[in-house]
Amino acid sequence: MANPGIGHKTRVTMAKEATYGVAPAAATACFEIASIELTPVTGVIEDANMNPTTISRRNLTPIGGLVRGRLRARVGYEGYLELLRGVLSNYVAITVETGVRDHIFKGAVDALSYTIDCDEGKALTATKTQRITGVVFTDLSLTAQAGGGEGGYLMAEASFLGKANGKLFDVTPMTGGVYASEYPIPFTQVALTGGDYWDGSDQADPSTSRPRNFEMHITQPYQEDRYFMSSKYPDRPLRNGPLECNFRIMREFDSKDGAVLSQSATIPDNGLLFQFNHPLIIGVGSTREFEIHAKSIVLGDVTEPVEGYQSMIQTIPSRAFYNASDNCSVLIRVRSGEAALV
Repeated sequence: MANPGIGHKTRVTMAKEATYGVAPAAATACFEIASIELTPVTGVIEDANMNPTTISRRNLTPIGGLVRGRLRARVGYEGYLELLRGVLSNYVAITVETGVRDHIFKGAVDALSYTIDCDEGKALTATKTQRITGVVFTDLSLTAQAGGGEGGYLMAEASFLGKANGKLFDVTPMTGGVYASEYPIPFTQVALTGGDYWDGSDQADPSTSRPRNFEMHITQPYQEDRYFMSSKYPDRPLRNGPLECNFRIMREFDSKDGAVLSQSATIPDNGLLFQFNHPLIIGVGSTREFEIHAKSIVLGDVTEPVEGYQSMIQTIPSRAFYNASDNCSVLIRVRSGEAALV
């Protein structure tokens, strides 16, 4: 390496496709990532005939497949809207005040497809990129934990499927893309008032129960083997089951009452709500917010409380399902100064 002291580009640039597998000229988002993995998945046609002259198989014919990808990023209040829309494609922007919007994401029947230009450790002087087209997002995990280390920020992991014949190297990157991630979301900015937070334990008072770890996992299965006659590569993946959303929260209680309520599945009317709030004012009187809300939940196998000095630790899993008022099982709302997605 000629200049080992020079920093490297590690980022994702993405754009919503108008036609599946066809890369747009301009990107709609550009954001930092911690890592990205791309794994080609290919198929093969095996010859069933017995070979009369040797024990070797007579023929093998390769066929195309898909690319499995997974990216990991420290998300922020701004810059990651397109990633959220990739998973929860029912999107609407509502103006709160001049220059401030609520971006609301819900699950949609018709998934969007994307083109992704990804750079991982690329030299600053490089002008080409690696591209995957026909990207469909299959799951999203959001996690945060109280304490030091990188887990103290809200972290996202998203998996996707892309076209195997749409994985290209040394291509000219898409132009444009809003690049903004200067406002990370640390665990210290979780709102813990009775009106802002529920976890299924019916203990909203932060003086009696406090969260330590938070996990949300959204999955949506896709059919991946849509091969057709005369086509070497499978067609666009289609949904193959309902969207699932699961939560897992570790709580600390100062008495056994809260733990007992959790085990008895006492669920508040508003379900589960987890909200982060940045203190800096935007607009006239608004602040940046990142909210996850699932109004209809059922509790899973709540763990037995682990007793400690003056506190009790308990892990509370829950599963979201359709809520008529929200018309979805889980809703993510981001309040920021970003323009509405198009």
